[in-house]
Amino acid sequence: MPWYAPKDPMPREQCPCCGYVSLPERGMSLICLVCFWEDDAFIGNELDGYSLCNKMTLRQARANFIEIGACDAEMLVHVLPVHERGRFRYEPLSPPEAEA
Repeated sequence: MPWYAPKDPMPREQCPCCGYVSLPERGMSLICLVCFWEDDAFIGNELDGYSLCNKMTLRQARANFIEIGACDAEMLVHVLPVHERGRFRYEPLSPPEAEA
């Protein structure tokens, strides 16, 4: 079975972890190049839902991105260097208090 690839790979959707508009679509298990979060259709934007594919909550992944620049320390080798993030638009994420 082939991997899913969007018909139009142009980034239009905001990553729920890092805030960069880096995903062509949501809910299809696509991986953000900026933070390497796998977009989990089962939790969506739910901060405290446990993501089986990412092995953590979105809240923890966001905290990791702020602290280390990746959703998880093991993913640091895969993320875009900071100087290359400019090719994606950044939109600030809602504060956790506003989403809880």
